[in-house]
Amino acid sequence: MAKHVFRLVAGSMIAAAFVSQAAAHGGHSESIGFPTGMLHPLTGWDHLMAALAVGAFAARLRNGASLGVTAAFATALGGGFALSRTSIALPLLEPMILASIVGIGAMAVAAERLKFPPAIAALACFGVFHGYAHGAGAGAHATTGFLIGVIASTCVLIAFAAAAFRHTPFRRLASD
Repeated sequence: MAKHVFRLVAGSMIAAAFVSQAAAHGGHSESIGFPTGMLHPLTGWDHLMAALAVGAFAARLRNGASLGVTAAFATALGGGFALSRTSIALPLLEPMILASIVGIGAMAVAAERLKFPPAIAALACFGVFHGYAHGAGAGAHATTGFLIGVIASTCVLIAFAAAAFRHTPFRRLASD
């Protein structure tokens, strides 16, 4: 198990190198909608890795839980996006984005030992920060279509990762 945790931490450290570079992928100067929203989670390593980690976490859970995990993260993503439209500033945004990648990865490794409600609460907290970052990165020109695109793309990424991880040795990681 220690070997797996070391690999997770090492991978997260490598990922951290991309976070500051990818986190501010805004710069939009005109009204942006659904197509841009669909592409947005794919343009930053931080959001892409978080969605894939959520999918890995979902893959480790019992069959019915995957939908709940996806719904919780997507709902929190939307809430964070809405929060970015207010005058409320989330403190420590970039460190929380990094913490979410490491945290969700750790949740995926330990999924079989976690209590479901606290795990979903942590996942939702991370989702709020990612949604806020999406909204802040898109700026004032983002439409509701943009948000729908971001959520749709994120859900597809989560589903893809969950399906992929269900059919790999990763599924049995905790029992090693």
